[in-house]
Amino acid sequence: MRRSFDFRPILIGLALLLAACAPKIDHLSNAQIVDHFETVAFGREFAVTSEYLIKWTEPLRILLVGDDIADRHRARIETHLADLTAITGHPIGLTESADEANLLLVVTRRTRFVPILTEATGKKEVAERIVRSMTGNACIGSLSSAESGEIQAAVVLIPNDEYDDLLMRACIVEELTQSLGLLNDSDELSPSIFNDTSRFIDLTEHDRLLLRILYAPELKPGMSPEAARAAAAVVLARLRPGG
Repeated sequence: MRRSFDFRPILIGLALLLAACAPKIDHLSNAQIVDHFETVAFGREFAVTSEYLIKWTEPLRILLVGDDIADRHRARIETHLADLTAITGHPIGLTESADEANLLLVVTRRTRFVPILTEATGKKEVAERIVRSMTGNACIGSLSSAESGEIQAAVVLIPNDEYDDLLMRACIVEELTQSLGLLNDSDELSPSIFNDTSRFIDLTEHDRLLLRILYAPELKPGMSPEAARAAAAVVLARLRPGG
């Protein structure tokens, strides 16, 4: 996977107290969920607000590399990718081919990140910049998108020598999910993994709705926030009639 795109970081800082169960969202109106969709799709936690919608249009082919990847972590990755495919309808899965891959998922000790990324991108300075942006965060994702809104490539880095199984699971779920195009975190969203104060480690009903909106055919890469809001309202009216 040798790509020279301009990767932008997606960082997460995970709470130490985590929960797997999530409440229902009957209290949220469709209008509120549209607001939340705009927040996570167009807001940027570490950059200016995006002016256009981003998402994958090509099948997402993920190359998993690293050292001493536990079978339980590999199984969690495969389960979550199958879940994302079922939610979005977008083809997502692992590949053994570095030439075919458009997302590099690195699960190894932190000291191995720069050498692996350097080999993958062909640029040590890019690798070092991505890893530097990880300082103070449990794990990191970074992606590159065209001005037309199509995501072209992504990287996810998860250290497997520092965290217990709950934090590993949280990293796998949040980073791979955000790499689909919902990049922002906000305390306004609840219940949701897109919230730095959240204790959820699995996708909530709320999160699943946001993903279904993003990958509905009405939502096109490159859409303005205004156009995306209007399209999201149409999609939600179909998914939650009377909501």
